Amino acid sequence: TINNKSMKLTTEFTIVVSLEREKIETPKNEKILGKEEAEVFEMLEKLGFTNVVIEQESHDTLKEGLVIKLSEEGKKIYPTDQLIIYVSSGDGKIEVPDVVGKTEAEAKEELEEAGFKVKVKTTEDSKSDDGAVVKQSKTKAKEGDTITITVNKLPKKVEGQVTVNVAS
Repeated sequence: TINNKSMKLTTEFTIVVSLEREKIETPKNEKILGKEEAEVFEMLEKLGFTNVVIEQESHDTLKEGLVIKLSEEGKKIYPTDQLIIYVSSGDGKIEVPDVVGKTEAEAKEELEEAGFKVKVKTTEDSKSDDGAVVKQSKTKAKEGDTITITVNKLPKKVEGQVTVNVAS
């Protein structure tokens, strides 16, 4: 109120509230490599990280469920920043269909449908059927790998008449 007169004043303003967040250092990969996924997840939560994500990745030597690395290794990041734990899904190999005993054509079709390339070798085994697969190179492999099958090829019997002319 000014001089017994009421006035309404409207003023717009913006308040900016900033809370200083501290960064937290992530563990180095050497400290987490090969540990169980749950153990590393719990450790990161105890350190204060709130945005931890798990991603699967194939690994040639670490078995399924073991930690490979962190996305932000040995760095200071905010607790709400995304932190990815890369966990082994195994070596990435899948079962190769057992084609021993099948014909070469059946074996090739089955292996190719399963996502493998096929190389054919032959052998001669009188105890096995002609044209049958007697051996395959792998029982587990990565998709796209080449599987070598060994196919039995028996010699063809040729019947005929041989004339020998003996000159005296």
